[in-house]
Amino acid sequence: MGLQSTKIDFVARAEETVRLLQRGSVAILLKAASNNVYSFKNYEEAKEKLKTDRVTLSADGEKALELAFRGSINMPYRVHVAFVNDPEAIATGLEVFEGIKFDWLCAPEFEAKGAVIGTWIKNLNEKRNMEVKAVVSNTKTDCEYVVNFTTKKVIVANLGNKQNVEVSPAIMTARVASALAGTPLTRAITNLHLPDIVKVERLTNEQYDTKIDQGELVLFNDWDKVRFGRGVTSITTLGDKSAERKKIMIVSKMHMWKREVKALVNEKYLGAMQNGINEKMLLVTSIKQYNSELVKKGVILASINENDVDIDIVAQENYLKLEKNIDTSEMTEKDIRKAKTDSHVFIKADLMFTDAMEDIHVTAIC
Repeated sequence: MGLQSTKIDFVARAEETVRLLQRGSVAILLKAASNNVYSFKNYEEAKEKLKTDRVTLSADGEKALELAFRGSINMPYRVHVAFVNDPEAIATGLEVFEGIKFDWLCAPEFEAKGAVIGTWIKNLNEKRNMEVKAVVSNTKTDCEYVVNFTTKKVIVANLGNKQNVEVSPAIMTARVASALAGTPLTRAITNLHLPDIVKVERLTNEQYDTKIDQGELVLFNDWDKVRFGRGVTSITTLGDKSAERKKIMIVSKMHMWKREVKALVNEKYLGAMQNGINEKMLLVTSIKQYNSELVKKGVILASINENDVDIDIVAQENYLKLEKNIDTSEMTEKDIRKAKTDSHVFIKADLMFTDAMEDIHVTAIC
């Protein structure tokens, strides 16, 4: 029978919440001969602890660790640090983070393992029901849970004790993950200014458009400022998935909703309630109440459908037919709704996540 589970699936579109809206956490895998795992609030704390524990980082590792704390509008809530010395043993390092709640992962010194990281992140989402994302560089992962950063010739104003330091796309994944973790879900990373970046490679508008269409997150020079281009994930092959999966902000909101509803279900319902129609409707009401709070915060749009959260009649009928061999042809919807479904609960939530203003058209008539 396997482990008991609480699975919330997004179909097409598919107070802790307040903190999740404001900032997330970063997991960073660095190259070093250490089995230690740390969770830091700031860079000064990290520097002091690694020095005390005699954990020696490479020059690139030092740069990446500093960049991981810079954030954007806010600082990351936490930066979790683990290590692996051999790139071929990266799976061992990644496994450490399966026991740590994080939002964005990066592995700046392991660019060649971007595909491995992408597959791992995808499996955690789709097979382990975990809500995590990653930033890789120069790797076409074609996955909505992975951001592919590709901008070259990034000049950082101050890094370590040096000025105007050029940083590779791989090392910049730490800075990007930090910016994503520090950007509230009430805005997109699109057009976000990074004040610590002096300049980046200059491309034509057509080149930028091509990169974005290929699922690449880029930085561009906007006069004297450096900003993010459109906040896209690496997915390019949608299949039956909504185009919303291309938006970092939408995927992040989906993850927040899923994580919070799972927490609500695990704490108050899973194993604690009898599985009758009254108890099922209590759960439906709880999710509705949570959604109402998100509408107030501007995370989702108010639904015009009063049954936006309800018993999933289609899924419940399929269970009765396929798993219990019940002929439902003569059953009314009310009968199906009240039918015994053993330990299973089928609920459907119709969600419309708010997008950000990214395409503004103004017509001036002179």
